[in-house]
Amino acid sequence: MSRRSAATLIFDPRDLVPLTFAFGRLKSVVAPHGPKLIANIRTARYFDHCVHEGLLGLVLEAPDGTYSMPDAVERRKLHICVPLNYQEGCSIEPYHEGHWHALCSDLDKLTTIPRAEAELAPTRTPPAVPSQLPGAEQQPQPPPPPAAFNAAVPAPAPSVPSPPAEGSQPRAREADAAPVEPEGSPSATGQTVAKPAPETSAKLPGVSSPGGRPTDRDMVLEEAAWRLRQPGRTQAKTLAAFARELHKWLSDHGKHRGKKTGKVMKAGTIERHVRSLWKSRGKTV
Repeated sequence: MSRRSAATLIFDPRDLVPLTFAFGRLKSVVAPHGPKLIANIRTARYFDHCVHEGLLGLVLEAPDGTYSMPDAVERRKLHICVPLNYQEGCSIEPYHEGHWHALCSDLDKLTTIPRAEAELAPTRTPPAVPSQLPGAEQQPQPPPPPAAFNAAVPAPAPSVPSPPAEGSQPRAREADAAPVEPEGSPSATGQTVAKPAPETSAKLPGVSSPGGRPTDRDMVLEEAAWRLRQPGRTQAKTLAAFARELHKWLSDHGKHRGKKTGKVMKAGTIERHVRSLWKSRGKTV
């Protein structure tokens, strides 16, 4: 390798970084994730490219303490060798006696991510509202509008009343202008008509209005509610087991049975009917 004189290559320790450290910083930008082998191959390929094109300067520290940099021809012959765990130590081939370093200034240019143009552009603030200007605070505020001009209750347009004629009765004129309510209406008598309350019927929790052909649903719901209120009346631990228990009881006491099968309501149907009661057990007495 051709070398420059040691006198012309005097570096501050802060100008150089070790070869392994330089590879790690470049890897954090080129291939921060993924399998180690693939990430190392990609980073090593880019590392060699930067060295060959002069984008990343390498400096060789000889055993005698002198420094040298390869020229344009020599640096194209250099290639970095990286183990699977790059922190174990990287090297340069072909072998040269000494230690390799990278220029910190070149490494910073390659690993620094430039900020977006939007971040560099000055922040534009919207124009200030006249009421927010400093001088506006010292100006006297206008008095609040009268209650007649409240937004919730719009006031009628102001009008100039005409002078009443002699012998006229103001109250009589007002009565003529007002709409006449039919005699016997609730408004005329001052009575308030209350809306009829919706009809409600007492129901057990979870009971829906029955429809279709008659079934034993009401009987099942009543028996289920009684068993859930009485301690020890049911040994079921799950809703399905509770439904099978009620199905067995309904087989002896049911009134409605299928015309074709002659059987009572199925356990699955009972389970749907008593699901709300089962979920609310222990909450109501």
